[in-house]
Amino acid sequence: MPILPRGLGILRQQRFHGLAVEFLILASWAVLIGGAAMTTMETLARDGGGSGSQKAFELEIVYKYSERFRELTTGKPEWEHVVQTEWPMTGSGEYYEHLAMEDRHRHRARNLLAGDVYSLAPVNETYYVRFMGSIQYTLMSLGTPPKLFLVALDTGSDLLWVPCDCRQCSDANWASYGVNLGIDFALYSPSTSTTSKPVLCNEAICSASTLGSSACNASAPQSCAYRVDYISANTSSSGTIVQDVIHFNQENGSGSNMTAEIYLGCGSYQTGAFLQGGAPNGLFGLGPEVYSVPSTMARNKLISNVFSMCFSSQNQVGRLKFGEKPDASLSRTPLVRMTPSVFYVVEIEEIDVGGVRLNVSRKAVFDTGTSLTMLPLVVAQKVGDAMGSNAKLTSFPYNQGQDPMFTHCWNATTKAEIQALSSISFVFNGGGTWPIKSPFIGFVDNNGNLVFVCLGIVAIQGSNAPPIIGFNFMSGYEFFFDMEASTLSWGASNCSGSAAASNSSQSPSKIPLDIPPILPSPSSSSPEAPPHKSSNSSTSASENKAPTSSSTYRYQFLYSLIPTAFFLLGAH
Repeated sequence: MPILPRGLGILRQQRFHGLAVEFLILASWAVLIGGAAMTTMETLARDGGGSGSQKAFELEIVYKYSERFRELTTGKPEWEHVVQTEWPMTGSGEYYEHLAMEDRHRHRARNLLAGDVYSLAPVNETYYVRFMGSIQYTLMSLGTPPKLFLVALDTGSDLLWVPCDCRQCSDANWASYGVNLGIDFALYSPSTSTTSKPVLCNEAICSASTLGSSACNASAPQSCAYRVDYISANTSSSGTIVQDVIHFNQENGSGSNMTAEIYLGCGSYQTGAFLQGGAPNGLFGLGPEVYSVPSTMARNKLISNVFSMCFSSQNQVGRLKFGEKPDASLSRTPLVRMTPSVFYVVEIEEIDVGGVRLNVSRKAVFDTGTSLTMLPLVVAQKVGDAMGSNAKLTSFPYNQGQDPMFTHCWNATTKAEIQALSSISFVFNGGGTWPIKSPFIGFVDNNGNLVFVCLGIVAIQGSNAPPIIGFNFMSGYEFFFDMEASTLSWGASNCSGSAAASNSSQSPSKIPLDIPPILPSPSSSSPEAPPHKSSNSSTSASENKAPTSSSTYRYQFLYSLIPTAFFLLGAH
């Protein structure tokens, strides 16, 4: 039977509400891979956030731009390149611009920005991610004998593909990305995997329109070809569809090996951003199409057709779980059916700001791979105005070039001033309310003193642009994508136990706000330029002024600036 290399993975089998299987990678080198790589903390058996008797497969992930990732790289010279050259200092202006640039590139790559109606502000694409393009990764073992692949996670696409029998692929040599590891990315080949099976044109799975396999001749016994386009500017993956297995091993490599037969793309030809490190070892699409991994495992009766992603905050660790149904007590909203079903879309009816409800009535993309939440400028302005309406603070924008990156910032430096700013909740179709635990981002000076906070929403130009709910609003929650019920559910979680129902009966305006401990600032970083305050602001120079360019401030991002009373953010 195929066994994972020693130390690279375990499978823990524990019984709770029946049988649950947890898969946790323990690869010491994989902990340090950019994006969301594996943590070394061992997962304990837990009752989980779901209900019923079913199998569940779990992976733990770490956010690429996190203090946890920086902590894991400390004292490891081979990773200094990643921390020092790709990742701007947390909380600096360059840091936020980097995240916004990456998000905008991402949504252009997924055709959200292809037409005028969905256009975001321009982005200088020469500054596309310098090491690895996605922000969340996981490690998985494919084929027989098994090979390990570090794949980018993406809820905005459906196909799992890996570099395979390459004609044109991203460089498999780590040195090409400035990292000296002595190992290379794995390459897949159906000819070297004894469990690989070809998928032919006349098979039903090949008829999926999103595979781009219309050139396939269903009457001919040829392999099912695929082509997935991610950007109008020639970013794509193409090759053939095959069947193979993902492996899950028991602890210490003993006992029987568990496998799940899935479809994957033998990606022999990549173009565009994929040749620049966008997903150098493959991409794991978590979308709802019939050939996606969650859909295939559910169709084969291995799991329920559900997966969840949990994001804590302080350590920036999370978990990806397949097959566990959400508890009936959790808030939920219907998923909006789209054709093709590439994105997970929900409908925001209102945004509750301190008890005042703002009508929104917009379909929004729920995207775990986008760093910063994006709202149309007109909506972001209304939300920001309402948040500061009861505070004796005048807002000012944080400018990125000619456009405001954050429309509303405040010189809130005390707990009382922060609590004067209203809380925010999203109200979805069906009545589900989602209180945002971390709506603000904050800046501190070299001495660790809070200087100002900003509403963590990037304004999108264009009144018809679709809102994009990003990673920064998701911390402190576990989200369940339930294809069987066609719902998105959520509950408060620190990713070490079960998700709990939010106390939506409490008025958002009454939720007490607090400031968490200041995170240490890297001593090697130079001060960043402060935000620019608009010239027409009525803010007084002495009390409500943004720092000037001559200030010697070093900014530090407070990722979980505003935890709520009913949940203190845990250990993404």
